[in-house]
Amino acid sequence: MKKEGDLKTELKKLKHFAEILIEKDLLKKINKIEDLEERKLLYQYSIKAKLEMRYAELKDTLHRLDSKNKDVFVAMTKLYLLGSKIRLFNATCEGDDFKNIESLFKEIKKEIKNV
Repeated sequence: MKKEGDLKTELKKLKHFAEILIEKDLLKKINKIEDLEERKLLYQYSIKAKLEMRYAELKDTLHRLDSKNKDVFVAMTKLYLLGSKIRLFNATCEGDDFKNIESLFKEIKKEIKNV
């Protein structure tokens, strides 16, 4: 089991990521949980679920554009990279990985607009 100080540091980092992705009402419910380990797991699960949902939406959009014979090669390539980055972030929960994910989401959306 981790030390309480380490756990609080990790929670602070996860809370920052969660505030960017997750709805405020869900965050309030998670923050009310007293057990720090349980709160950490809920943050991780919520972040993971939101990232995977956004990934699936982009993937669906790109597949629809591809079926209309639009050129989505660059966006699809970035999307495959994004999937790997999400899996890496889920394993490490590092800030740099999160920044890369957000950057890739923006780049893919920009590519979609340009198609």
